[in-house]
Amino acid sequence: MKKKQSTDVNTLLLIYINGGDSVGYAVGGEDERLAQAYGEKWRRLKGRIKRYLNFYPKKDHDISEFIEVDEKFYHQIRERFPELSETAARALWNRMAFFFR
Repeated sequence: MKKKQSTDVNTLLLIYINGGDSVGYAVGGEDERLAQAYGEKWRRLKGRIKRYLNFYPKKDHDISEFIEVDEKFYHQIRERFPELSETAARALWNRMAFFFR
């Protein structure tokens, strides 16, 4: 029998972003990971994390400033979403950084 997954936003984000509890970003297969973990409920559950996934800090800088900007992205996530665990916030940060680069 498959272990029942938690449906808190931290768990949902981690499964969507990387399939587990790491801070990395696994490119592609996001919807499939939710479907595998939650079955038919995955679309409804994805709705609970859309506000996090749709948050992108303003990019009013050039690529030469990436390291400094990258750290600012993380701080913006922590300020905007204090409810996120450290792991979920870092995973979201890594996902954003991937799209920024």
